[in-house]
Amino acid sequence: METKKTMKVLVFKPGQKSEIVELPIDHDYTDIKKLLEIDSPIDCACRKIGDKYFDIWCDDEGLLKDNLRASAFNDLSKDCLKEVICGNIVIANCNEEGETVGLTDADIALIQSSTKIIDKPNLGFSSNFGDITLELNSEVLLYDF
Repeated sequence: METKKTMKVLVFKPGQKSEIVELPIDHDYTDIKKLLEIDSPIDCACRKIGDKYFDIWCDDEGLLKDNLRASAFNDLSKDCLKEVICGNIVIANCNEEGETVGLTDADIALIQSSTKIIDKPNLGFSSNFGDITLELNSEVLLYDF
């Protein structure tokens, strides 16, 4: 029996610690949607974490849902447009052809070092969808544009 080849990705779920998960190398959108635990459309954003760019897969309709739970922000300490990603996210690497590929152990360490526990009862900001208030008390990923 042939063993399926896999790649490492990180899964962030609001209110939980990040988790290293094995995804088949020949994955498709269905596999990523299972990790995200959604039926809605998915989106992939390329974002800088530390000194490297990664694919961040997320629920394309995450900001339209009730009970918003943040999982990633651009760096809140900087004076810039605030972006938030809500719901579960999957983080992977990408190659020169734009294909999603697995994370190395060094990538995982870099990403995990860029997480913070944000303990604020309410974080308000404006977005394209209007004013949003999030309740935060969990590990979130901080990234740059």
